[in-house]
Amino acid sequence: MQRINRIFRYLYHTKHLCLQFGSNSDGKFLLAFVDASYGNHDDRKSHYGVSLHLGFPGGSVQTVSKKTKLVALSSTEAEYIGLCEAAKIVAWARQFLEEVGYPQQGPTILYEDNKSAINMVNNGNDHGRTKHIDIRYHYIRDLVEEGKVVVEYLPTDIMVADTLTKALDKNKFLKFRESLGLT
Repeated sequence: MQRINRIFRYLYHTKHLCLQFGSNSDGKFLLAFVDASYGNHDDRKSHYGVSLHLGFPGGSVQTVSKKTKLVALSSTEAEYIGLCEAAKIVAWARQFLEEVGYPQQGPTILYEDNKSAINMVNNGNDHGRTKHIDIRYHYIRDLVEEGKVVVEYLPTDIMVADTLTKALDKNKFLKFRESLGLT
C-alpha cells in the first residue's frame, strides 16, 4: 500500500506536467540514450533503459525499461545487452521514419556511459569473454558496420536513461525528467 500511495502522490503532484515534443530537427535527427544497471534483480538479472528522441531537446518518443533475459557477468555485458536492445528500437524507428517520408541522414547516435561496452561494440575485441552472450546481442555490431548507428560516450551525470534503470536523488531525477520532455 505504501508503494501505491507513493505512486498516487507522485501523479497528484505532477498532473500539471505534459510531454512536450518538438525540436529544431524537422524529424531528421533520431538519437537514443541507453543505460543499464548490473544484477539488480533478485534473480541477478540486470535492467536496461532506452530513451529514443526525435531531435534534442524535445520529448522522448519512446522509452523502454526492462529486465534482461539473461544474467550478465559484468556491468559491461549488461550495458552491451542494453545497447543491442536500443539498436533494435532504433532500426525499427529509422525504417518507420523512412516510410513516412523522413529518411535519416547519417547514423543514429546511441549515447552510452560505459566505455568498455562502447569498445566492445566498435572493436569487437571481446576475445571469447562474451562467447556466452546470445548471438542476437551482437546485432548492434552489424548496424555499426552498416553505418546506421554510432555509439558515443556520454558521462553518467548527464545520462538521461539513468532515470529508467535506478532510483536517483531528487535533483537528478527532476533534471532527467525535464530532458525526457516532461515540462
